[in-house]
Amino acid sequence: MWDSEKYLLDTLTHVGFVEKERQGLFSLSITKVKPKVHDSAIKLQSISAGITIADFVKANREAFKDDTSRPLEENELEEWLEKSEGFLAECQLAAVIDETIVGTVMSEVITNPINDANHREAWIYGLGALEQYRRQGIASLLVSELTTRLSKQGVKKIWLFTDIEGPIRSFYEHAGFVHEADWVDLDLVIDE
Repeated sequence: MWDSEKYLLDTLTHVGFVEKERQGLFSLSITKVKPKVHDSAIKLQSISAGITIADFVKANREAFKDDTSRPLEENELEEWLEKSEGFLAECQLAAVIDETIVGTVMSEVITNPINDANHREAWIYGLGALEQYRRQGIASLLVSELTTRLSKQGVKKIWLFTDIEGPIRSFYEHAGFVHEADWVDLDLVIDE
């Protein structure tokens, strides 16, 4: 954290803001897509090819059942897919074992006109696996497949926010993501 950022954070804390969450902004430049190698028992499917929104949301909620943020809603995902050009159904992925969704990842493709009108980037949201399937390569397979699909969409860079102190940070760094900056979420506490 830069001195100016620390000063601002200290000032805001002094006037009543409290730190709610600290995350890091990470990015991955897509230069060469690595070939996929995975257990044939795991199938990677998208919402556009056989996964229902209801099943996707149910699995996503189960993967994030301990997360204190607001859970994904079916109507929310339906609306994103219908109204947002960037939420491509083929880039909302699920890992499936024996007809059961064991992990999910969502993404949104954006055009970044600051760089170039044709420069496409993407954001990753909701990468997670059901608790009993964690640390078995599910998330790695989802990121690998998503990277391949995003590359075919002309995406040059992928962004995400994630916990900077937990084990997920090392996962993303191992996958090639680079820590760009810290992000501090603050809430204002008003004494009545």
